[in-house]
Amino acid sequence: MFKFIFFVLFALGLFFNSYAQINKNKWYLGKVWLKNGQFIEGKLKYNDEKEILQVKDGNKLKAFNASQVVQFNFFDRKEEKDRSFVSREYDLYDRGYPVPLFFERLAEGSSLTLLCRHETPAKMRGFADNSIQSYFAGEIEAMDIYYFQNQKNEIIRCGTYGSIFIKKEIKRVIAEIVGDKKDEMEEFFSKKPINVKRQQDLIEFTRYYNSL
Repeated sequence: MFKFIFFVLFALGLFFNSYAQINKNKWYLGKVWLKNGQFIEGKLKYNDEKEILQVKDGNKLKAFNASQVVQFNFFDRKEEKDRSFVSREYDLYDRGYPVPLFFERLAEGSSLTLLCRHETPAKMRGFADNSIQSYFAGEIEAMDIYYFQNQKNEIIRCGTYGSIFIKKEIKRVIAEIVGDKKDEMEEFFSKKPINVKRQQDLIEFTRYYNSL
């Protein structure tokens, strides 16, 4: 049973290239909720490389980082969907302390929330130091990294550049995701083959898990 789930999630690759990258030069109509209780509605521009959110509030141009924002939403006309981004604390570089970062929230439920970040080698865990990130910068493209947030608000990262193919880590991620629902998830995977190129499949997995 566990080998079956392992095979399916390994086939997923645990990361995809289906993230709709945001045009960092484009303004979107949206809403922002700040940690100081302020709410702003207007034009937004988000740079996911620098993790800076710019907001046009009347005649004022304001900039915020993840430590100041609870969440922001906007409608992406190109993708024809609403997009929601939240601030979560996470230890990206395994330095022993979490920092606020922006994540796109793809699916949310009482048991599991699916998050995503479009990350470059310089942001990846294990590539935080200069010599290594310069060496790999020209060889590894930015990619989508998916995260699951569980009921305890723990954020589980689904793989890294350096350890994505390590069997032990993949088993750990699987165990933390499915927990005591292995039988139900095996039934789900047997009825619905996962397409590794479709982000929607991972969203449906999260929704089904939350329905159990």
